[in-house]
Amino acid sequence: MALMKFREPNQVKWVGVRPGHNGTQIIRSQGADNATVELYLVPVGQTFYLCSASLGYRLVVDGYVKLFINDLVPAQWFLCFEDVLLALSPAQTVTDSYWPPIEVPAGYTFYIQSAGAGLQAWGQIHGWVE
Repeated sequence: MALMKFREPNQVKWVGVRPGHNGTQIIRSQGADNATVELYLVPVGQTFYLCSASLGYRLVVDGYVKLFINDLVPAQWFLCFEDVLLALSPAQTVTDSYWPPIEVPAGYTFYIQSAGAGLQAWGQIHGWVE
């Protein structure tokens, strides 16, 4: 895994907000309806630092929703959220924050999954790559 390269907070010429990393901020959002959809693929040679994730859903039928990360095999590496739902469940969103962030290696992929016709799910991730 890569080491987080946090910037030195003791800079004498800082003005305003100090950056917390040396990478590029990534925010991705995607929806799925009775499908498994790729949310984000970590680029080659980079590490993604996952700071927060959310999963929301609205359903008509029974089923389940998941937001997860697959490794290179591909096999499930990390399960952010999973919920089994009944048709009478209200629509809702669940969120989580990770500090320190979860380091996701290059080539790993984020997915959102909706298993059920008419089961609408949406997921979002936020973090940075460097």
